Amino acid sequence: MFSHSKKFSLFTNIGSPFTIAIIGSVPWMLFSQRLILALLTPLALFTALIISDRCQDKKSRIRTVLPLALLILIQILQIHYGVIPEASPNHRTLFRVLLISIVPLIFVICQQVRIRNVITANVLVLLMGLVVIEGTLTVLSPKKSEQNKWSDLASQFDESPKPETNPDISIDGQHRLTTDQPKSFTHRVFFYGGSTTFNREVSDGDTYPSLTQKLLNKEAGTIKIENRGTIGASAVDLIRFLQEDETDLLNTNKGDTRQGLRRGDIVVFYIGVNEAKNAIVYRDPITRLSLQFSTFESASNWVFKHTNVGYSLNNLLAVGKASIDENNLAETKLALDTAESFTTDRGATFIPIIQPHVFTKSGPLKYEQAIRAQMNQFPDEIDKVYPRLADLVLSFENAADARNIFDNLKTSPYFDWCHVDKLGNKNIAELMSKVVRPFIIEGGGT
Repeated sequence: MFSHSKKFSLFTNIGSPFTIAIIGSVPWMLFSQRLILALLTPLALFTALIISDRCQDKKSRIRTVLPLALLILIQILQIHYGVIPEASPNHRTLFRVLLISIVPLIFVICQQVRIRNVITANVLVLLMGLVVIEGTLTVLSPKKSEQNKWSDLASQFDESPKPETNPDISIDGQHRLTTDQPKSFTHRVFFYGGSTTFNREVSDGDTYPSLTQKLLNKEAGTIKIENRGTIGASAVDLIRFLQEDETDLLNTNKGDTRQGLRRGDIVVFYIGVNEAKNAIVYRDPITRLSLQFSTFESASNWVFKHTNVGYSLNNLLAVGKASIDENNLAETKLALDTAESFTTDRGATFIPIIQPHVFTKSGPLKYEQAIRAQMNQFPDEIDKVYPRLADLVLSFENAADARNIFDNLKTSPYFDWCHVDKLGNKNIAELMSKVVRPFIIEGGGT
């Protein structure tokens, strides 16, 4: 009786064709060169199944021939207009064959309503299972366990930093608040970086941009520091943010160009750890696919970042021998070149700074040695890539080296391999004030 109900009819006539269309099209939405064009695949497959279901004579050849013709035509158009991803000639030929054959084959197999319903039902069961697993992992909280790993390690050593409970984190517009800014100013310093610049481990007044502001206020009081840190950002991201921020500045006062970068401004890129981490490639299937297909990379990164299932899966797959991605280093160099020309063209000064991390520290403390021991082969790979990255950064005219600024500290500033406490930020701020001060003097007032 259930098979004749309206609910089951809706599932059979709409739900199962839609599910099959999505399943059959996922590869082309993940791996295609042009995502919007790839979206024609699920639409065409769904339409073909609906046409087949609506055909009056179930034994008629037109029930199969017409939808197949539609699918093949769509595939040919997609190939012609560039849906095939960039690859070697042999791989591109393989992609063409797969595109032409797989989707029509899925249609032929799933014309049988029973087969289609079985596949759809199993997919729904799988999704429900993933929801249960996600809920279980949320309770167990593998991400939280990762964070606890470092705090548990720190608790075993007297020289480890003491984390701040519930630090005050304020957002000023789109960026982290910098405290003690002067009401009027003649120069601006923009600190661009990743999570080590945003620095959510400490309160607003203890980030290195805020501490740098306080130091420079003692000397002039006419310099405004801005924190442009973005968690997870590398130099490739920072140049995009710099260009977008320039547009925002220009639009602040309805096109008043004086609000954009100008003579006397200073742009600092405080970089290193994200660039080095991104340059290390593990020979797992997810990483290899991410390097070749940008849409797949975006989708997998979202899954790994926003779900506990994805987070756990990523940790399981990130195994095997690591290598250095030369393209990543080249992209970093291009980003820095672009940032330098972008700022100097506007009369501003560009200063890239290679940042410290626990593996650059000479004579590491026992706690810092324990951090290294916790990270398996990762420190060894960072040791290989970081000197090359440092040479790249220091090749720029105004560059500065911060790798050893914590060498003389009697206690460790590190919460993990790269994030530091307010003591570490104090040292960074002292370096920053020394680095930018000559350019403030040279720039003069505006």
